[in-house]
Amino acid sequence: MRDAIKNMITRTIIFHYTLPNSNIKKSSLTTSQDECYSVSSNDELADLIYNGIAEYALGEKHIDVSNLDLCQRKAIKSRLRYDETASNEVKLKYGFYGEVVLDLILKYSFSSSVLLAKGYFYNPLEASEPKGYDAYQFYYNSNQLFLLLGEVKFYGCFKDALKKILDNLSKATSSEYLSKNVLALINEKDRFDSVPIEISSIIENWEQNPEINLYQEIKKHNIKLLYPMLVLYNDMDDDFDETIKSSISIIDSEIAKRSITIEIDIDLFFILIPVNDAKRIKETVIECVSQNKPLL
Repeated sequence: MRDAIKNMITRTIIFHYTLPNSNIKKSSLTTSQDECYSVSSNDELADLIYNGIAEYALGEKHIDVSNLDLCQRKAIKSRLRYDETASNEVKLKYGFYGEVVLDLILKYSFSSSVLLAKGYFYNPLEASEPKGYDAYQFYYNSNQLFLLLGEVKFYGCFKDALKKILDNLSKATSSEYLSKNVLALINEKDRFDSVPIEISSIIENWEQNPEINLYQEIKKHNIKLLYPMLVLYNDMDDDFDETIKSSISIIDSEIAKRSITIEIDIDLFFILIPVNDAKRIKETVIECVSQNKPLL
């Protein structure tokens, strides 16, 4: 990750605390700890998203740091669902805004070795959002290999964003869905940024055995599965703590109404980032794209 992006993350996405803490409980769905952040300003988050597009869509290995602006245009034209002739109403509905934030947070917070960002799957001929998880990242720590998957929603209304995540959760945490996504990763291995030594032989074995049960293989090799659910949404209170409390209350209320089946062994947690104005942040990114704003 470029130093400029790291510096932008540090000053823009401000960590407050994990849950549970002495004042606020974690969500009833969370198996580890929820993470809570604020942002420095609408404009700085928009700048981070805009500057993170090439990182997300091309990957570090494929970015020419001596020609960043060309890489940015290449990413927008060929690796992102973004029609520059569309109306703002259409542009505001694209999913990459939140996906870029999730990609950057995971890379920065977990120092993860990215195999394939979701943006790599985009096919300009299809002109539709790539299917599957919103993140695919590996990292290795303390003799443990981790696979970070994930989901992100960037809405004005927290409840609307949450409902979308929960609607998909049973499918996303099924063995079949996981296996299909891992197979998609393997099929694109020539475009991997890097492959941790700890997993290269495992991937080779999976490639040579199409009948293999991928979830059983993940368990066999003690690969820890993590599923962060990032929600960016308009704050519900002038006080940050109160917004987080309200968010956890909404999560628990929605979960109580549902029958959610978690088929695989996976750590679930929320990353909560209240913002001042979700729509305005996206509009600013759109303005940056239309103006071909130089990257930092």
